[in-house]
Amino acid sequence: YLVERGIEYRPFIGGNMTRQIVYKKYGRYQNYKNAEYIHNRALYIGLNKNTTEKQILKLCAALNQL
Repeated sequence: YLVERGIEYRPFIGGNMTRQIVYKKYGRYQNYKNAEYIHNRALYIGLNKNTTEKQILKLCAALNQL
């Protein structure tokens, strides 16, 4: 959907940190349901200083159609 509309995105940076080796001591990643939800479904849409108001409005309109 986003690619078809020319909107760049990336996987969310973060998610379930207990999937990382250094955090495994805090338990099994499966026990952190909210973090798992974010880990598997979230994405990041970045805006930079050169993003125009027109582009932001286009993004908002596209996201509101979801």
